[in-house]
Amino acid sequence: MEAQQGLPNVPSLLLYQDVLYTLKEGGLVSRDGYAVVLKAGREWEILAVNALDEECFATPALAEGRIYLRTTKALYAFGQASKVK
Repeated sequence: MEAQQGLPNVPSLLLYQDVLYTLKEGGLVSRDGYAVVLKAGREWEILAVNALDEECFATPALAEGRIYLRTTKALYAFGQASKVK
């Protein structure tokens, strides 16, 4: 299937469980200072919204169970808290 419209200028694609994800400029997951966590799947839902207090233009990076997100002034790491022994 070929897409004809609605594609971003600089796509960052993610293929997970046979679903292809991409970001749309000015869409739901926007650069306006919020990190939106979506439930994966064909019928997704918003699980959380995190205010970053500044714009974000970078592609998130995934590593070792964390999501790293760079804003104009900081680097954030999101993930589950580890248990201290």
